[in-house]
Amino acid sequence: MKKLIPLATLLIISSFITNLSLAQIQMRRLSLQDAIEIAKDQSPDALNSKQTFRASFWEYKSFKATKLPLLSLDATLPQFQRTISQQTDINTGQQVFVPQQYISSNANLSISQSIGITGGSVFLRSGLEAVYNINDSSITASFLSTPVNVGLVQPIFQYNPYKWDRKIQPMKYSQAKQKFLEDVEQISITTTNYFFTLLNAQIELKIAYTNLSNYDTLFRIAKGRYQLGKIAENDLLLLELNFLKAQAAVENTELSLDNALFRFKSYLRIKDTIPIELMPPSSIDFFTVNPDEAVQLSQTNSSTYLDFQKRLLEASRDVNQARLTGRFDAELTAIVGLTKNANTLGAAYQNPLDQQ
Repeated sequence: MKKLIPLATLLIISSFITNLSLAQIQMRRLSLQDAIEIAKDQSPDALNSKQTFRASFWEYKSFKATKLPLLSLDATLPQFQRTISQQTDINTGQQVFVPQQYISSNANLSISQSIGITGGSVFLRSGLEAVYNINDSSITASFLSTPVNVGLVQPIFQYNPYKWDRKIQPMKYSQAKQKFLEDVEQISITTTNYFFTLLNAQIELKIAYTNLSNYDTLFRIAKGRYQLGKIAENDLLLLELNFLKAQAAVENTELSLDNALFRFKSYLRIKDTIPIELMPPSSIDFFTVNPDEAVQLSQTNSSTYLDFQKRLLEASRDVNQARLTGRFDAELTAIVGLTKNANTLGAAYQNPLDQQ
């Protein structure tokens, strides 16, 4: 018996702890702030707003990348050609057909930078070309080197998309950030509405059950008094009608609660079947909104106001493009650097000549 008493005590304590843990697991208690945090993390609106903002973020990153220097390498692998081409005889000045057989290749390494204000670009380039002429008994080589070239390409009287993108793209990104913040606030508002709709349904169900219990008690007492002949049948039937109405109210309230619970869990994407108990806020703070201050803040924080400004810029851009498209335009190209041709690769880089 002395050994069984501690064992029984241990089993009772273990059973109590297990039941307490199950009770905690079987009931999820949520405050308004808890529900809002869950909605911000996994609600459909939150996922959609995050994806939309992510797309705007990478679009702005792509625009920023166009302003960075561009490094490029292009080359032509050795290509063999055997043709008969028309050339001018330097002795007679007559046109003759000359057979040709050669292998050619080239490579160019360049770095360029766009000029957003003017719409032009500057570049730094280095290249090498090689031609191997194949005769009947020998192969002669010829090299053309461009150790360094600095160039400028500047359109004149042409539409400059870079100038407008420098104004529009940052505004679009600012609008996307403000829209994301507005979406987060809207998620909080939507969650609050679902929260209090469900909380109201739970309270109404408790009230309906209380009314049903009261009418059930009154109806049972009335039946006993009616059997004793102390009340009239009309009074008994009236109490029975109230009891039936209370039963119908419970059923309707249960349906409303199920609907509110389904909407709440669907919006928060809660997939388990654990019952939810909502905890109402302990205090509610009220504040006064100044109309003038609200208008001022809307002009600095509202994505709608930024959208209006962006649309004005886009309209000005379209007008500018329509005016310049199809009119007289020109392009200025300037290149300075060094170049040299020789029969050997080393000689092609010795004492290069000026190039303009």
